Amino acid sequence: MAEIPPINISLILGPVVVSTLVNALLTGICMVQFLEYYDSSIKDGPTITGLVIWVAVVDTFFSCTSSYLLWHYAVDSFENKMGLLSTPWQFNIIGISTTLISVPVQFFLAWRIRRFSKSFVLFVVICTLSLAQGGLGFASSIGALLEPRVEANARLVPVGDSWIATALACDASITAALSYYLLKSRTGMKGERFSIVEIL
Repeated sequence: MAEIPPINISLILGPVVVSTLVNALLTGICMVQFLEYYDSSIKDGPTITGLVIWVAVVDTFFSCTSSYLLWHYAVDSFENKMGLLSTPWQFNIIGISTTLISVPVQFFLAWRIRRFSKSFVLFVVICTLSLAQGGLGFASSIGALLEPRVEANARLVPVGDSWIATALACDASITAALSYYLLKSRTGMKGERFSIVEIL
């Protein structure tokens, strides 16, 4: 029988507990916004409506899988070291679930930035970063799906770190560009009514 390596439970269970709680909070906010969107009188086209529905569906699915992860590690694997060392598919698809939301939203925001800036180059740069982080996220998840044990996933750390760094660069670019162009046009500033139509 193979020897079970020492386990730091806080490094396995801690992130799962924290991320599940944070995800539950963010999902609640997302659902409130989803309901507000459909209760409002805003009449968007099928692309934006489809994007809103897509985000709500994928986020709900991801919330269910993260809740299962908490159950798996805290209940099913209670005092079971082999269970703590396992990585169920719900754990391994985090990269895929994340990029299924982030890539469409980043492309949508990149298009809006293009409309504000009139810069095709900026649009291409943001879309390239988005595709790169999406590809790295998928690669990270696919690699993890092929590894049944936690310790075997150590070789995927460079891919995971590259994914997170690229996603951060993409999000930072979008935030900086949107902030600059919205402040430049003074949308919503000094008592002016914020126009969601200008962003959408």
